[in-house]
Parts: sequence; C-alpha cells; structure tokens
Amino acid sequence: MVTLLWFIYILICLMLIGIVLLQPGEGGNVASALGASSSQTAFGARGSMSMLQKVTAGLAIAFMVLSIVLSFFMSSKKSSILEKRAPVAPAQQSAPAPAPAPAPSTPPADQK
Repeated sequence: MVTLLWFIYILICLMLIGIVLLQPGEGGNVASALGASSSQTAFGARGSMSMLQKVTAGLAIAFMVLSIVLSFFMSSKKSSILEKRAPVAPAQQSAPAPAPAPAPSTPPADQK
C-alpha cells in the first residue's frame, strides 16, 4: 500500500514539474513592475483559468494531500532502520573450568 502511494507521489511530482514548465510566463518585466504598463494589474492580467492552470492546481493539491498521508504512514511505524539490523551477538563467555575431581576416600595401595 505504501509502495503504491510512493509511486503515485513520485509520478505526481514529475507531472507537476512538467506542467509548470509548460505554462507560459506572465510577461512581467521590469517596466510592468514599475507601473509602465497601465493596462495590466501588478501581477498580470487574470482571465479565466486555463486548462494547464487547472491541472497544476489539481496536481498541487494531490501533492500536498499525499505528502501528509505518507508522513502519517511513515511516522506510525514503531521500528527504525537501526532496529532492523541483525542483532549483535554478545561476547562469548568462556565455559567455567570443570571442578576438580573429589579426592579418593582411601589412600592408594602403594602408600600403605
């Protein structure tokens, strides 16, 4: 599920970049910024939204919503990358030395 959302997210990012680059400029230059063009407003003439602008707005909204959804999914995981590593084995402890054999209760025959 999350992999599919990441794929859609990257696809939306690429489409948004392409659509923004396809849009024509507003024609704002230094003369219009200083008030030389009296027929346009300060930010350019605004008519109805073109198809490219509608697609850009839709992709931008989808981008923002998916960003929030993916951040929610990624923060809800309780494990981290460090926890996924193989656990480090503790240092091997040497086995305790065997206990000495108990002393015989009778002395050997040659010591009599």
